[in-house]
Amino acid sequence: MPDGIFNFLALPREIRNKIYQELVVARFSPDLQKTYDRFTKTYKSEPSYGLRNQIDEIEERLMISPGTPLWNVKGFQRLVDSRGLLFANKQLNEELTDTMYAKNTFLVAVSDRFRFKSENAGQVFAYVISRSSLARISRVNICIRDSIAPDERESRERRIATIKYNMMHVVNAINAAGNSFKLFKVRYISRVAGDLERNRATVDALLQSFSAPAVILHDSLTNGDLPTCYRLTHNRLKTFCMPAYHIGDALNLLECSIKQFMIYGDLPGDVIDGLERKFDVKELTADSGADVAANTARLIKKYDMELASSMSNFFSLV
Repeated sequence: MPDGIFNFLALPREIRNKIYQELVVARFSPDLQKTYDRFTKTYKSEPSYGLRNQIDEIEERLMISPGTPLWNVKGFQRLVDSRGLLFANKQLNEELTDTMYAKNTFLVAVSDRFRFKSENAGQVFAYVISRSSLARISRVNICIRDSIAPDERESRERRIATIKYNMMHVVNAINAAGNSFKLFKVRYISRVAGDLERNRATVDALLQSFSAPAVILHDSLTNGDLPTCYRLTHNRLKTFCMPAYHIGDALNLLECSIKQFMIYGDLPGDVIDGLERKFDVKELTADSGADVAANTARLIKKYDMELASSMSNFFSLV
């Protein structure tokens, strides 16, 4: 090696990995880190859906969604800034990209507004990446959003079918890649944006019994001062929850290894409960915002399921 040239590849791989992580693993800015720490600390003592959503939104800024600048996602920028190193040599390119895929969290967006292209089977991002690259991802966040209103009729079936198709596309791509995930997180945001989650005890009771009281849900996309409210009886509620059931059916077909599974949002309690049994979800004790949020959501769900069962039993007697 000529004088004045440092032999970087002579360093132990562990040291090189730490350097790569400084280059391509997304991190909060100091100010955003302070905000995140403050929110997660508050959430531990005063959990709320609103605060959890703020934590989620901050975390999403660090996630990578190749080819799609979604919801202020900035994580991919660090690799863009370091792209010159990818051309240094083949070994450096391989090690750097391996760290990028293994250590970052990737955001997969699912919506009723677009369909994954059938010719891109095996792909879950707008930018096409190789199956080997997809297989190296160990942390993923699937964020599902739909804007299907409870009283929508004209395009309801088509948009529900889109959610079902997209979820099956994602699950099939992941199964084909053969990932082994350290974290697999699913969040579902419906047209009522958390209102179903906040009222899950009433929702679950109504899904189980025709005679249970109707549930009132609020439209999150209402324009104007007064929000649109929907009064849903048993049949209307079951129809409104069809996307959630399709999400659950698709996720039940996952064949990959998952160390930590999280799911929450506007899903019926039985969908969440079934998936947590499948992936053997345990109570969480970690201090991260995501873990605290997921654990609190699980405890709320457990209480809601017990309350819903009691309510259903009561209404079956009246």
